[in-house]
Amino acid sequence: MNKFACSALLLLLSAQGMAAFNLDNRKPNAYVMENDKPWVEQEQALVPYPLQPQWLQLEMPVTIRPQIFVNTADLQLGPDQVIRFSLRQASKSGVENISREGLLCEQRSYRSYAFGDPVNKRWISSQNSQWRKLDVSDLLRRELVTILCPQGWTPATAAEVITNLQRAGKAQ
Repeated sequence: MNKFACSALLLLLSAQGMAAFNLDNRKPNAYVMENDKPWVEQEQALVPYPLQPQWLQLEMPVTIRPQIFVNTADLQLGPDQVIRFSLRQASKSGVENISREGLLCEQRSYRSYAFGDPVNKRWISSQNSQWRKLDVSDLLRRELVTILCPQGWTPATAAEVITNLQRAGKAQ
């Protein structure tokens, strides 16, 4: 279909109350909805530091060395489609790191909001808290996206996210 025919079809659809599309000449066969707005993360306060966490240990591939736990008690799924959770990494020598993380399933992006201070039972805000695309070498977060979003998109409810976690959980 030539460009004139496409323009005429779009004008007709628009006149009939259908959503109009703009052709993007840089990419063949691509279109963009006129009403699409860029994604914006909703501001959300940090949850309290987990004093009585419900850690669920996850089965991980052997390439991920620390034991990995997610606190199911403070897991959140926001209206902005961000899955927020507390993550605990425990080495075989007993060193633990706790962080507050966010994942965007479809964008395959993550953000670290804060790190845990277990002595003072508080969160310390991350100095570099921006959204990042998953790196091929970040095996842990790639595995977390696979566990939390097995279909490749954000689950509909927080309960569904927890069900996904439980399927990957280690019997204790």
